[in-house]
Amino acid sequence: MAAPEQLFNVRERKRFERHDIWERIAENGTISAAVMVCAAIAAVICANTDAYEAIHHFLETPLYVGLGNLTAGLTVELFVNDFLMAIFFLLVGIELKYEMTVGELKNPRQAMLPMLAAVGGVVVPACIYLIFNHAGARNGWAIPMATDIAFALGVLSLLGNRVPNGVRVFFSTLAIADDLISIAAIAIFYGQSPNPFWLGAAALVTCALVWLNKTQHYRLAPYSVLGLLLWFCMFKSGVHATLAGVILAFTIPAKCGVRLDNLTDWLGECLPLLDDRYDDEAHILGQHDFTVSTTKVERVMH
Repeated sequence: MAAPEQLFNVRERKRFERHDIWERIAENGTISAAVMVCAAIAAVICANTDAYEAIHHFLETPLYVGLGNLTAGLTVELFVNDFLMAIFFLLVGIELKYEMTVGELKNPRQAMLPMLAAVGGVVVPACIYLIFNHAGARNGWAIPMATDIAFALGVLSLLGNRVPNGVRVFFSTLAIADDLISIAAIAIFYGQSPNPFWLGAAALVTCALVWLNKTQHYRLAPYSVLGLLLWFCMFKSGVHATLAGVILAFTIPAKCGVRLDNLTDWLGECLPLLDDRYDDEAHILGQHDFTVSTTKVERVMH
């Protein structure tokens, strides 16, 4: 295998090194959790100082996107709570699907335990609330139901490798199921009346995503477009839009259309062909046959 010094020039090597550094930082759960904890502390401080009014005003400032007379507005708070949190639920949903496919939750019995724990985690706090508020504001029973999934996972990330993978997966599943039940309760009992038209549109988009999954489409673009469309339909329907992230996560393919047992032999047949089509003296733009062949290999591997 060629070393990076042989494969890339100096500029490309430095670019890859910078990319690797940023990738390691972005994928480091401890750093992400530390940033989140610092942000939570800063939020508590701001909420109890004179900075609260200015920050609250900023969060309620609408962001407009439009073309001509067609404009749409969304406040910063809604953008974070409905759109960015949908992306967060997408990422966590993908991780959960991975665990249910080949990980710790592959056995249905293992998955049932955190699910049942999540049910208890929403029912018991709601009952405690009603016991202490039976003569007061009983309508707030759903307030203690939700677990802050981002904070819970962030605290686990701070502990790093000291937390066994099984424990991390258990709490991740528990937090996700807890949040989904809470979102459903808010949508049913506290939200505005769901819009049947947009719910129907969301169901159609979901069917399209399931069809892409069943027909084993692996390209990112269709899932991205339909995922954004699903989010918009859920947002307009009156149901919490973060559910779109979970639905999209579970419709992303988890199977491969390539016969992996024959992949090594096929690659072995392709390498001599690539070597024959490569011309040392030709410019890269002129090596049409070589680039077409490498693109075919890349597409199969992707």
